[in-house]
Amino acid sequence: MTVVHADLYRDQVAGVVLVDPMNSRFVDATGDFVYSTVPHITEPRNDRERAIARLVNTFDTLLNTARVAEPKIRVPMVVITSTRSMWNSREREDRAWRTSHEAIVAAAPERRLVVAENSGHQIALDRPDTVIDAVVSVVENRAR
Repeated sequence: MTVVHADLYRDQVAGVVLVDPMNSRFVDATGDFVYSTVPHITEPRNDRERAIARLVNTFDTLLNTARVAEPKIRVPMVVITSTRSMWNSREREDRAWRTSHEAIVAAAPERRLVVAENSGHQIALDRPDTVIDAVVSVVENRAR
């Protein structure tokens, strides 16, 4: 998770751009929803399954580390959020997703929310211009 890296290497990070980020606020708001959407593989048979199993097995630790790290980040941050449903129009989860991104932005100064119009979760594919603009804005802000 980007926020963990930004916290660990504060002296090397000039700004952060989060693209439709999974985050602790969303998990806290939706309870077991995230866990119910991920396959639990007890005996992985290939690299893909090993990667999924490793992610699932370390998710709680990573999430808790990110929960502590994110509020401490004091560099410019842009959070880009999608507009199309990630979960086939599950209103509660979609609302929690957007609300969690808004809360990240509201948690500290120098943070702003960018809505990637007409984009699903793969914003870098759907709206690469939005991602590029966000990165440029963080770099330009830091150069001042």
